[in-house]
Amino acid sequence: VQYMRGSMIGLNALGNLLIQKTAGLVQLEDSLELKGNFTSLDSTSVFNSNGKHLRIGGNFQNAFGDLTYQNSTIAGGIEFNGSGLQLYSPGGNIVFNEVYMNNTGPGILLSGYDLQIGSTGSLSLASGSINSGPQEVKILSTSTSSILGGSSGCYIVGNLRRHLSGLPGSYNFPVGSVTKGYQNVNIEFTSTTTIPDILVTFTPHAALTNGPLSSDCSYHDYSQLPILNNGYWLIDPSANPNSGNFDITLYNTSYTNHTSAGAWTVMKSSDPTGPWTCLLYTSPSPRDRTRS
Repeated sequence: VQYMRGSMIGLNALGNLLIQKTAGLVQLEDSLELKGNFTSLDSTSVFNSNGKHLRIGGNFQNAFGDLTYQNSTIAGGIEFNGSGLQLYSPGGNIVFNEVYMNNTGPGILLSGYDLQIGSTGSLSLASGSINSGPQEVKILSTSTSSILGGSSGCYIVGNLRRHLSGLPGSYNFPVGSVTKGYQNVNIEFTSTTTIPDILVTFTPHAALTNGPLSSDCSYHDYSQLPILNNGYWLIDPSANPNSGNFDITLYNTSYTNHTSAGAWTVMKSSDPTGPWTCLLYTSPSPRDRTRS
Protein backbone atom coordinates (compact mmCIF):
# COMPACT_ATOMS: atom_id res chain seq x y z
CA VAL A 1 0.00 0.00 0.00
CA GLN A 2 1.23 3.48 -0.88
CA TYR A 3 -0.15 6.27 1.34
CA MET A 4 -0.85 9.90 0.44
CA ARG A 5 -0.63 12.05 3.57
CA GLY A 6 -0.31 15.69 4.55
CA SER A 7 -1.61 19.01 3.28
CA MET A 8 -2.65 18.56 -0.35
CA ILE A 9 -5.16 21.39 -0.81
CA GLY A 10 -4.96 25.11 -1.58
CA LEU A 11 -1.36 26.21 -2.10
CA ASN A 12 -0.27 22.58 -1.69
CA ALA A 13 -2.65 21.20 -4.33
CA LEU A 14 -1.24 18.73 -6.83
CA GLY A 15 -1.39 18.90 -10.62
CA ASN A 16 -2.45 15.55 -12.12
CA LEU A 17 -2.67 12.18 -10.42
CA LEU A 18 -2.10 8.99 -12.42
CA ILE A 19 -2.59 5.63 -10.69
CA GLN A 20 -0.59 2.98 -12.57
CA LYS A 21 0.04 -0.14 -10.48
CA THR A 22 0.34 -3.87 -11.12
CA ALA A 23 -0.59 -4.80 -7.52
CA GLY A 24 -1.53 -3.22 -4.19
CA LEU A 25 -3.21 0.15 -3.99
CA VAL A 26 -2.81 3.86 -3.29
CA GLN A 27 -4.63 5.01 -0.14
CA LEU A 28 -5.63 8.58 0.59
CA GLU A 29 -5.13 9.69 4.21
CA ASP A 30 -6.10 13.37 3.91
CA SER A 31 -8.21 15.54 1.61
CA LEU A 32 -6.78 15.94 -1.88
CA GLU A 33 -7.04 18.76 -4.40
CA LEU A 34 -6.01 18.26 -8.01
CA LYS A 35 -5.66 21.20 -10.38
CA GLY A 36 -5.70 18.76 -13.28
CA ASN A 37 -6.90 15.21 -13.94
CA PHE A 38 -7.43 12.06 -11.91
CA THR A 39 -6.68 8.91 -13.90
CA SER A 40 -6.80 5.25 -12.87
CA LEU A 41 -5.16 3.43 -15.76
CA ASP A 42 -6.41 -0.17 -15.57
CA SER A 43 -7.98 -2.86 -13.36
CA THR A 44 -4.89 -3.20 -11.16
CA SER A 45 -4.52 0.55 -10.63
CA VAL A 46 -6.55 0.80 -7.41
CA PHE A 47 -7.16 4.03 -5.49
CA ASN A 48 -8.68 3.83 -1.99
CA SER A 49 -10.28 7.21 -1.32
CA ASN A 50 -10.70 6.12 2.30
CA GLY A 51 -13.76 8.33 2.75
CA LYS A 52 -11.74 11.48 2.05
CA HIS A 53 -12.67 14.52 -0.03
CA LEU A 54 -11.39 14.87 -3.61
CA ARG A 55 -11.47 18.32 -5.21
CA ILE A 56 -10.71 18.16 -8.91
CA GLY A 57 -10.16 20.84 -11.53
CA GLY A 58 -9.82 18.56 -14.55
CA ASN A 59 -11.23 15.24 -15.73
CA PHE A 60 -12.13 12.23 -13.59
CA GLN A 61 -11.20 9.12 -15.58
CA ASN A 62 -11.40 5.91 -13.59
CA ALA A 63 -10.79 2.40 -14.91
CA PHE A 64 -13.38 0.10 -13.33
CA GLY A 65 -15.94 1.80 -11.08
CA ASP A 66 -15.69 1.11 -7.35
CA LEU A 67 -13.18 -1.68 -8.00
CA THR A 68 -10.50 0.90 -8.76
CA TYR A 69 -11.97 3.91 -6.90
CA GLN A 70 -12.87 2.57 -3.47
CA ASN A 71 -14.63 3.65 -0.26
CA SER A 72 -16.45 6.77 -1.42
CA THR A 73 -19.98 5.77 -0.35
CA ILE A 74 -20.06 6.30 3.42
CA ALA A 75 -18.13 9.53 3.83
CA GLY A 76 -16.32 10.24 0.57
CA GLY A 77 -17.01 13.27 -1.55
CA ILE A 78 -16.00 14.72 -4.89
CA GLU A 79 -15.97 18.40 -5.79
CA PHE A 80 -15.75 19.67 -9.35
CA ASN A 81 -14.13 23.12 -9.30
CA GLY A 82 -12.58 23.55 -12.72
CA SER A 83 -13.02 26.51 -15.07
CA GLY A 84 -13.49 24.46 -18.25
CA LEU A 85 -15.67 21.47 -19.18
CA GLN A 86 -14.84 18.51 -16.91
CA LEU A 87 -15.37 14.91 -17.99
CA TYR A 88 -16.75 12.44 -15.44
CA SER A 89 -15.91 8.94 -16.66
CA PRO A 90 -16.07 6.49 -13.70
CA GLY A 91 -15.63 3.31 -15.76
CA GLY A 92 -18.39 1.57 -13.81
CA ASN A 93 -20.59 1.97 -10.77
CA ILE A 94 -19.38 4.50 -8.15
CA VAL A 95 -21.54 5.96 -5.37
CA PHE A 96 -20.34 9.15 -3.66
CA ASN A 97 -21.62 10.31 -0.32
CA GLU A 98 -21.34 13.97 -1.34
CA VAL A 99 -21.01 15.69 -4.71
CA TYR A 100 -20.25 19.41 -4.94
CA MET A 101 -20.58 21.52 -8.09
CA ASN A 102 -18.27 24.54 -8.02
CA ASN A 103 -17.30 24.69 -11.69
CA THR A 104 -16.97 28.28 -12.91
CA GLY A 105 -17.27 27.33 -16.59
CA PRO A 106 -19.63 25.09 -18.58
CA GLY A 107 -19.75 22.38 -15.91
CA ILE A 108 -19.26 18.63 -16.21
CA LEU A 109 -20.21 15.98 -18.77
CA LEU A 110 -21.12 12.42 -17.74
CA SER A 111 -19.56 9.69 -19.84
CA GLY A 112 -20.72 6.08 -19.87
CA TYR A 113 -22.17 5.82 -16.35
CA ASP A 114 -24.47 7.65 -13.94
CA LEU A 115 -23.33 10.17 -11.35
CA GLN A 116 -24.68 8.62 -8.14
CA ILE A 117 -25.13 10.15 -4.69
CA GLY A 118 -25.58 7.70 -1.80
CA SER A 119 -28.46 7.02 0.55
CA THR A 120 -27.08 9.34 3.26
CA GLY A 121 -25.51 11.93 0.96
CA SER A 122 -26.38 15.07 -0.95
CA LEU A 123 -25.74 17.00 -4.15
CA SER A 124 -24.69 20.64 -3.67
CA LEU A 125 -25.29 22.88 -6.70
CA ALA A 126 -23.36 26.15 -6.50
CA SER A 127 -22.04 26.80 -10.02
CA GLY A 128 -21.63 24.93 -13.28
CA SER A 129 -24.20 22.62 -14.81
CA ILE A 130 -24.19 18.81 -15.03
CA ASN A 131 -24.80 17.52 -18.56
CA SER A 132 -25.99 13.95 -18.15
CA GLY A 133 -26.26 12.94 -21.81
CA PRO A 134 -28.09 9.57 -21.85
CA GLN A 135 -26.91 8.88 -18.30
CA GLU A 136 -28.59 10.04 -15.09
CA VAL A 137 -27.80 12.08 -12.02
CA LYS A 138 -29.16 9.63 -9.48
CA ILE A 139 -29.97 10.66 -5.90
CA LEU A 140 -30.32 7.51 -3.79
CA SER A 141 -31.09 9.47 -0.61
CA THR A 142 -34.81 9.83 0.09
CA SER A 143 -34.34 13.05 2.06
CA THR A 144 -36.14 16.09 0.64
CA SER A 145 -32.96 18.10 1.35
CA SER A 146 -30.61 15.79 -0.54
CA ILE A 147 -30.29 18.43 -3.28
CA LEU A 148 -28.94 21.77 -2.09
CA GLY A 149 -29.09 24.81 -4.34
CA GLY A 150 -29.97 24.99 -8.00
CA SER A 151 -30.06 28.18 -10.07
CA SER A 152 -29.72 29.60 -13.56
CA GLY A 153 -25.98 29.00 -13.20
CA CYS A 154 -26.17 25.44 -11.87
CA TYR A 155 -28.67 22.74 -12.81
CA ILE A 156 -28.94 19.35 -14.52
CA VAL A 157 -29.07 19.35 -18.31
CA GLY A 158 -30.66 15.97 -18.92
CA ASN A 159 -31.88 13.28 -16.55
CA LEU A 160 -32.37 13.67 -12.79
CA ARG A 161 -33.71 10.77 -10.73
CA ARG A 162 -34.70 11.22 -7.08
CA HIS A 163 -35.68 8.46 -4.67
CA LEU A 164 -38.68 9.13 -2.44
CA SER A 165 -39.23 8.38 1.24
CA GLY A 166 -42.89 7.46 0.77
CA LEU A 167 -43.90 10.15 3.27
CA PRO A 168 -45.39 13.56 2.52
CA GLY A 169 -42.63 15.90 1.40
CA SER A 170 -41.45 18.42 -1.17
CA TYR A 171 -38.86 17.50 -3.84
CA ASN A 172 -37.16 19.97 -6.18
CA PHE A 173 -35.92 18.80 -9.57
CA PRO A 174 -33.49 21.52 -10.78
CA VAL A 175 -33.34 20.56 -14.46
CA GLY A 176 -33.14 22.53 -17.70
CA SER A 177 -31.64 22.60 -21.17
CA VAL A 178 -28.75 24.26 -22.95
CA THR A 179 -31.01 26.48 -25.06
CA LYS A 180 -33.75 27.27 -22.52
CA GLY A 181 -31.73 27.33 -19.31
CA TYR A 182 -32.89 26.55 -15.79
CA GLN A 183 -36.41 25.06 -15.53
CA ASN A 184 -37.01 23.87 -11.97
CA VAL A 185 -40.04 21.77 -11.04
CA ASN A 186 -41.26 21.04 -7.52
CA ILE A 187 -43.37 18.01 -6.64
CA GLU A 188 -44.85 18.10 -3.16
CA PHE A 189 -46.52 14.91 -1.99
CA THR A 190 -49.38 15.75 0.35
CA SER A 191 -50.00 12.11 1.26
CA THR A 192 -47.99 8.93 1.53
CA THR A 193 -46.93 7.23 -1.72
CA THR A 194 -45.42 3.92 -2.81
CA ILE A 195 -43.64 5.43 -5.81
CA PRO A 196 -39.97 4.38 -5.34
CA ASP A 197 -38.34 7.13 -7.44
CA ILE A 198 -39.10 9.69 -10.15
CA LEU A 199 -37.08 10.59 -13.25
CA VAL A 200 -37.41 14.17 -14.51
CA THR A 201 -35.96 15.83 -17.60
CA PHE A 202 -36.75 18.99 -19.55
CA THR A 203 -37.08 19.26 -23.34
CA PRO A 204 -37.56 22.40 -25.49
CA HIS A 205 -40.59 22.39 -27.78
CA ALA A 206 -40.31 21.11 -31.31
CA ALA A 207 -43.61 22.81 -32.15
CA LEU A 208 -46.26 24.78 -30.28
CA THR A 209 -49.89 23.79 -29.81
CA ASN A 210 -52.74 25.66 -28.14
CA GLY A 211 -53.77 24.84 -24.60
CA PRO A 212 -56.58 22.43 -23.71
CA LEU A 213 -60.25 23.34 -23.77
CA SER A 214 -61.17 24.17 -20.18
CA SER A 215 -64.25 25.21 -18.24
CA ASP A 216 -62.67 25.70 -14.81
CA CYS A 217 -63.53 29.41 -15.02
CA SER A 218 -66.22 30.99 -17.17
CA TYR A 219 -63.81 33.57 -18.59
CA HIS A 220 -60.69 31.37 -19.02
CA ASP A 221 -60.40 29.13 -22.08
CA TYR A 222 -56.84 27.87 -22.39
CA SER A 223 -57.44 26.63 -25.94
CA GLN A 224 -57.45 30.21 -27.24
CA LEU A 225 -53.70 30.72 -26.81
CA PRO A 226 -50.58 28.64 -27.46
CA ILE A 227 -48.69 27.00 -24.65
CA LEU A 228 -45.61 28.71 -23.25
CA ASN A 229 -42.76 28.35 -25.72
CA ASN A 230 -40.02 27.25 -23.35
CA GLY A 231 -40.61 23.46 -23.31
CA TYR A 232 -42.00 20.58 -21.27
CA TRP A 233 -41.00 18.34 -18.39
CA LEU A 234 -40.97 14.56 -18.61
CA ILE A 235 -41.99 13.19 -15.20
CA ASP A 236 -41.62 9.42 -15.03
CA PRO A 237 -42.40 7.45 -11.82
CA SER A 238 -40.59 4.11 -11.78
CA ALA A 239 -43.60 2.19 -10.39
CA ASN A 240 -47.04 2.63 -8.76
CA PRO A 241 -47.79 5.84 -10.69
CA ASN A 242 -51.27 6.31 -9.22
CA SER A 243 -50.10 6.15 -5.61
CA GLY A 244 -50.47 9.30 -3.53
CA ASN A 245 -51.60 12.90 -3.97
CA PHE A 246 -49.34 15.76 -4.93
CA ASP A 247 -49.04 19.45 -5.78
CA ILE A 248 -46.80 20.42 -8.68
CA THR A 249 -45.19 23.81 -9.36
CA LEU A 250 -43.43 24.56 -12.64
CA TYR A 251 -40.86 27.37 -12.54
CA ASN A 252 -40.98 28.34 -16.22
CA THR A 253 -38.23 30.56 -17.65
CA SER A 254 -37.14 31.69 -21.12
CA TYR A 255 -40.65 31.95 -22.58
CA THR A 256 -41.60 34.93 -24.75
CA ASN A 257 -45.27 34.46 -25.68
CA HIS A 258 -47.12 35.25 -22.44
CA THR A 259 -48.08 38.91 -22.81
CA SER A 260 -51.78 38.36 -23.61
CA ALA A 261 -52.39 35.56 -21.09
CA GLY A 262 -54.93 36.22 -18.34
CA ALA A 263 -54.56 32.95 -16.46
CA TRP A 264 -52.14 30.04 -16.01
CA THR A 265 -52.53 26.30 -15.57
CA VAL A 266 -50.56 23.06 -15.68
CA MET A 267 -51.46 20.49 -18.30
CA LYS A 268 -50.37 16.92 -18.90
CA SER A 269 -50.08 14.37 -21.67
CA SER A 270 -48.52 10.96 -22.22
CA ASP A 271 -47.16 12.19 -25.57
CA PRO A 272 -45.46 15.52 -26.37
CA THR A 273 -47.70 15.97 -29.41
CA GLY A 274 -50.84 15.74 -27.23
CA PRO A 275 -53.67 15.62 -26.58
CA TRP A 276 -53.17 17.75 -23.48
CA THR A 277 -55.49 17.99 -20.48
CA CYS A 278 -55.52 20.17 -17.37
CA LEU A 279 -53.82 18.58 -14.41
CA LEU A 280 -56.34 18.43 -11.57
CA TYR A 281 -56.13 16.21 -8.46
CA THR A 282 -54.18 13.36 -10.06
CA SER A 283 -50.97 11.43 -9.52
CA PRO A 284 -48.11 11.31 -12.03
CA SER A 285 -48.92 8.66 -14.61
CA PRO A 286 -46.16 6.82 -16.49
CA ARG A 287 -44.01 9.18 -18.56
CA ASP A 288 -46.19 12.21 -17.90
CA ARG A 289 -45.20 15.40 -19.67
CA THR A 290 -46.27 18.69 -18.14
CA ARG A 291 -46.43 22.18 -19.55
CA SER A 292 -47.93 25.46 -18.45
